[in-house]
Amino acid sequence: MPTFEVQTLSWIEKKELEDKSLLDDLQQELHPGESETIALAISLNSDRVIIDENPGRKKAISLGLNIIGILGILLIAKQRRLITTIQPLMDDLITKAGFRINQKLYLNY
Repeated sequence: MPTFEVQTLSWIEKKELEDKSLLDDLQQELHPGESETIALAISLNSDRVIIDENPGRKKAISLGLNIIGILGILLIAKQRRLITTIQPLMDDLITKAGFRINQKLYLNY
């Protein structure tokens, strides 16, 4: 789903990070998107943060955040019967977004 469509969904809320000090610190070691995700999650006392890249996941865990990745989201969607299968979506992630998935993990879904 393109970004412009996601931004128009009624249940999506845009939040601005007020205190940029943690963001500045995080950007010393992480990509901007991961840094903003973690800083905003901490500022909002979020229950969980969606991060797939290993450095971001490790940093989020070290800061006490619970993490989930896109594959975890897909698994929950399948368990809740929101989707019927995961593999075609994983194939799209691999071919269209350059997403890397461990072969053992891929074969289990």
